[in-house]
Parts: sequence; structure tokens; C-alpha cells
Amino acid sequence: MNEEIPIDKNSEIKGWKNGVFVITLFLLIAIMIGISDSYLNNKTINNLSQNYKTLKSEYNIVTLNVKKLEKEKKELKHKISTCNKDSLVNVSREDLNAFLMKYYKKTSKRSKEIMLNEIFIQSEKYDINPLILFAIPHVESSYRPWIKHKMVRVKVQLSRKSKKTKEITTQAIGSCGVIWEFWKYKLIDAGIAEVKSDLFDPAINIRAMAFIFDYNRNLPLLKGETSKDKSAALRYFGITGDRAYYQKIDKFIGSLVNKKIYE
Repeated sequence: MNEEIPIDKNSEIKGWKNGVFVITLFLLIAIMIGISDSYLNNKTINNLSQNYKTLKSEYNIVTLNVKKLEKEKKELKHKISTCNKDSLVNVSREDLNAFLMKYYKKTSKRSKEIMLNEIFIQSEKYDINPLILFAIPHVESSYRPWIKHKMVRVKVQLSRKSKKTKEITTQAIGSCGVIWEFWKYKLIDAGIAEVKSDLFDPAINIRAMAFIFDYNRNLPLLKGETSKDKSAALRYFGITGDRAYYQKIDKFIGSLVNKKIYE
């Protein structure tokens, strides 16, 4: 005789409830994980987007800097290719001042200071190595601003508007040996001097010299020359070029540089 196994209805209901609870719990955990993953993914995407924008901005800045450096490199190469090698060397202002004060005993300290100061002003104005501007008054007059040079024959314009010239006998003036009759119209137009006697002023004479050197530097290069500075220096003593004069300038600059290196 088979006996019936008694069924506990309460136990059955309790088990069913436990199963629903477990399933619900798993669903809640899954939903929470999904929400968390979605939040993290959104946050990651936002971070990546921000990082991308930052990197792009930095890339643009670097690109601009590279282009700027390439332009500066090109300009520097051009300057090197068109200037005299001596123009790439320099001696400090302090050393040049010490040299001036040690030598040129006939010239007052005040005049020396005025001329040196003007040399550096004009060097910056025209972008000329100050050593070149420093050498010219040495070669021309040993830094004597009051000097009148030897009589010379030069061709000059008859008038401002006339292209006709005539040959005259005259003297160069001042520390840098400026010939007023040859340069007067250009010096007047540049606001450097009004009359010939202005050239005895130490500062004005240096300004005139720098103006003339820069003017010569912007002329076509002399035949066989590759340096604008050398071509201008050759022309300073004569518009067609004087190699002996340039050699004096070159030798003096060399002595200053060597003195600084080996002293």
C-alpha cells in the first residue's frame, strides 16, 4: 500500500519567493552594472574628447612654432650668405670703450663717449656690425672729430635736380672723412646734417658715416664680391672700390678680435 507523501504548501511558497528574490537581485545587479558601465564609458569618452582637443591645440602651436623657426632659419641663412665673415664676429661695448679710452690721446673722453654711443645707435638702426662702424673712424682719422682731410678731386652734382656733374677740389670732414659736396643732398634729405660745418659734430659725423655705409651696402655688389658689407667698405673711400682701404679696415677689426681672444 502506497503511502502519500504529505506536501508542505508553506515550504513550497517560501521556495518560490526565494527564487523570485534571487532572480530580482540578479536583475538589479545587472542593471546597476549596466548603468555603471554606461557612466564610465561616457566619462571615458568625454575625457578622450577633451584630451584630443588639448593635443590638437598643442599640435597647432607646435606647427606654428616650427614654421616660425623655419622662416628664421631661412632668414639667417640668407644673412650669412650675403654678409662678410668678419661681420659674424663681435667685441663687447665695454671692450671697445676700454680700447677708445686707452688710445687716441688727442681726443677728449667726452668726444670718445659720444662717438661710441652713436656707433651702437647706428649699428642697431641699420643692422651693421658695430666693429665695422668702429673701424672706419680709426682708419679715417684716429678718432679726431675736428680734422680736415687732404684735398681731393671729386665729381659732384651741379644741383639737386640736375644729373650733370662737375669735378671740384674739396676736403673730407671729421672723424669719418665725409665729403659734404658729394653727399650733401642725401644727408640733408635724411635729416642728418644741414650745412657742411655740422660734420665737425662727433655724433653727426658718425651718423653720416653709417648712412653712407648703408647706402653703399644697398648698391649692386662690386664685381667679384659676394658680401654686401665688404662691397660697402670697399666703396667707402671711393664709389668704385678701394681694396687697400678695405684691407686697413679688415686688419684693424682682426686686431681687435685677436686681442680679445689672446689677451
